[in-house]
Amino acid sequence: MTHDPKAGFTGTLTAGATATPIEGVEFVSETLGKDQSYQTSDGILGARDPRLIQTVPGTRSAGGDVTLEPGPTTASNFLVRALGGSYAAGAISLGDTLASFYAEVKRGPKWFLYSGLKVGEMTIEGAQGSLIKMALSLVGVEETKNDAAVGSGTPPVESPYRFQSCLFQVADVDYKPSSVKLTVNNGLDDSQFRNSETRVAIPEGMRTITAEFEVDYTSETEAIRALVGSVAGTKFEWEIATAIPTGLTTPHKIKFEMMNAVILAAKPNIGGRGEIISMTVSVAARATASVAALITTVTAAA
Repeated sequence: MTHDPKAGFTGTLTAGATATPIEGVEFVSETLGKDQSYQTSDGILGARDPRLIQTVPGTRSAGGDVTLEPGPTTASNFLVRALGGSYAAGAISLGDTLASFYAEVKRGPKWFLYSGLKVGEMTIEGAQGSLIKMALSLVGVEETKNDAAVGSGTPPVESPYRFQSCLFQVADVDYKPSSVKLTVNNGLDDSQFRNSETRVAIPEGMRTITAEFEVDYTSETEAIRALVGSVAGTKFEWEIATAIPTGLTTPHKIKFEMMNAVILAAKPNIGGRGEIISMTVSVAARATASVAALITTVTAAA
């Protein structure tokens, strides 16, 4: 039986350096762990089965997935890690370099420390009647098991974002989505072991930012189909409702803006008899010389 699982995260730390995570995180699930590979010689020893002496340890790595239902503090902290920028006056910028960080997870009687983590992919999604979920795919260097915690932290006391407050715009027109999903893939190169048993670097590659929305197919949403193949500003946001008890003094909202989004597809489909015809809209964010591909703000609601 497992009791009292806790996770702590701290950012901007060097892979392999001593770390004491102090940022408590309320999480839904995690699959962090260590992967160990083995190498077996192809040498012929006159037997059908490879001999144990022919097998030696290869490379090892750490990583996995973490799923959250975040409030403003947790959302802000991991958006900074996923987007590579910084937080200032409510705005989270995009950056070219991701900071590595540590994660410590308590599982039963043991604490597991993960070093050199970077966010390979982040998804933020929600659907009608649900809370907003953030899923993080983490790529790291090493796992260390300890008998006691090396860090400490208490999760922030605040309510999560919910989908009921979702606002969605395409080309400055409001629509009512039934689901929204944002994906940021950092294109990490996880193959850099060189002459080491563990990763010596996790460089960033080309970043892709995409989003997918589902709306009812009506005469109003038909206007989105006319934009397929063109560029249109796309915005969506969620807010913490004042009706939900929260540790915050004011309700907060999180907003994503793709000012130069390419509308890739808008496909209406019939799911079955008696079902409302829905349309799935897919977009890809693009940057210009003066406007970032994605503009993110986590601020107090107006």
